[in-house]
Amino acid sequence: MNKIRDGLGFSDFTLDSKYGQIRGDETNLSRAASFAIAADIDNDGDLDLFSGSYTNLDPNANPKDTGDRSEILLNDGSGHFSLTKENTIFKEGATVTSATFTDFDRDGNIDIFVGAFYKQWGFLESFADRLYKGDGNGNFVDVTEEMGLLTPDDSGFEEGLASAPTYGVTSCDINDDGIPELMTSTYGRQWNKFWWFDGNKYVEIGRDINYAGDSNMDYSDNEFYKCYCQQNPEDQTYCPPTVAKPRIQCSGNYWTVGIDDQPFRLNGNTFTTICADIDNDGLMDTLHTEIRHWHIGQSSDPTQILKHIAADNRYGFTFDRLDNNATGLARKWGVTDWNEGDISGAIFDFNNDGLPDIFIASSDYPGDRAFLFMQKPDHTFVEVATIVGLNHKQSQEVTVADFDRDGDLDVIVGSSTARNTDWKDNYVYYYENRASEFTNAIEIKLIGEKGKSNLSAIGAKVKVVSGDLIQYKELQGGYGHFGLQNDTILHFGLGRNCLVDEIEITWPDRGRTKQRFQNIYANYLIQIRQDKGLEYILPLR
Repeated sequence: MNKIRDGLGFSDFTLDSKYGQIRGDETNLSRAASFAIAADIDNDGDLDLFSGSYTNLDPNANPKDTGDRSEILLNDGSGHFSLTKENTIFKEGATVTSATFTDFDRDGNIDIFVGAFYKQWGFLESFADRLYKGDGNGNFVDVTEEMGLLTPDDSGFEEGLASAPTYGVTSCDINDDGIPELMTSTYGRQWNKFWWFDGNKYVEIGRDINYAGDSNMDYSDNEFYKCYCQQNPEDQTYCPPTVAKPRIQCSGNYWTVGIDDQPFRLNGNTFTTICADIDNDGLMDTLHTEIRHWHIGQSSDPTQILKHIAADNRYGFTFDRLDNNATGLARKWGVTDWNEGDISGAIFDFNNDGLPDIFIASSDYPGDRAFLFMQKPDHTFVEVATIVGLNHKQSQEVTVADFDRDGDLDVIVGSSTARNTDWKDNYVYYYENRASEFTNAIEIKLIGEKGKSNLSAIGAKVKVVSGDLIQYKELQGGYGHFGLQNDTILHFGLGRNCLVDEIEITWPDRGRTKQRFQNIYANYLIQIRQDKGLEYILPLR
């Protein structure tokens, strides 16, 4: 529990909150959980939780299935939680990796899109991602098939139709039509999925709009491919004499003709997709964070900005994958056997200049660390993590919020102990930002009108104008790898500006209600209720 503003820091409230209660034995607080995201599920004015549980049903798994499942927990208003009467979200268990709250039908009730991974490690079959519709009272019904999202688990791999190993899910309104798109971040070099609403149901269009993977299919520098050719010199179809000798020891068979040379296996290991208007042009862009290894070669997709551009297609848009050398996101690791472990990230304005910056949490491998790319006025980036003290080694997951409400965004980041990295314990670290000592900002808490919008206002779009600064943000309900979520209070850096000229809100109701407010003082937390207007809540100093 956050008591920083009272000078008391954080306190462990886990047991008191009853977050870990087990269905059928609510006095037992030892339920295993993998992540949580928050929203006002039952529209009573407080934040409830989806607690995701990665359940390995493989009979040979170690550890065995504990029987614990993903759960919805409702808040009583004081931070104490209770389970809903019935569990309907992957109640039989699944390798749940991610979830995002949304309101896909704009009925004013929170829905949830949940991602899942392989059914069994080492095999292609994965659980289907699922969409659940909420009733506003804490209950959910599975509408995956009804909404066109159901994918087979045992066929359609090469065509991109099959369920894939999802490591992250994201929802936001990319094309500004009022209906959120649903996005997946896919592991195993398979295509990422992008679900677009066609007026009746969701349709997968990832490859049509350059979202699924990049166009580089050249596997000639894949060391496993070279090993295949060394072990199969008679295969002149796949192994011409020009194939270079492998730079690794070749043991086992890690490259298979007919699978690893196919387009569906020549993409990225995408862990997280972030949705944000990165360049302040009013269009929602995305950023994929990817794990890459030196020995896999150029066909493995890098972490990259996907810029939203208008297009003459049925969707009205596509993505331009910006070259990292041009944007400034390219990195040189300084060793031959590098591993780029970009598992998670966040996009936020760390220095309050009104330009979104990019934080990449690179993890799980020796030499990995956090990277902070500061955006310059020309929309290129320079890496500054070491300069500002945010170069956390093996940074594992991240959340961003103004925890001390002083007008700048602080960072909480975890630490990976995988593969003999620098950490011996999975400690969580809090990095306090001091940008507000030199800059201004405004923070906005939105509350939807009951019966029109969801009370959390997830899906609301906010435009803030302050002098020459124009910024656009969408309030989102969780994203990416294992339940990333930032503050539901939106933060806008204002540089040296002391006044906000205008705030425009597009509420997430079916009429896309717009409200505008003028001449708001900087350095305040303000609250805007859809039915009551603007109120100053707290100074940010």
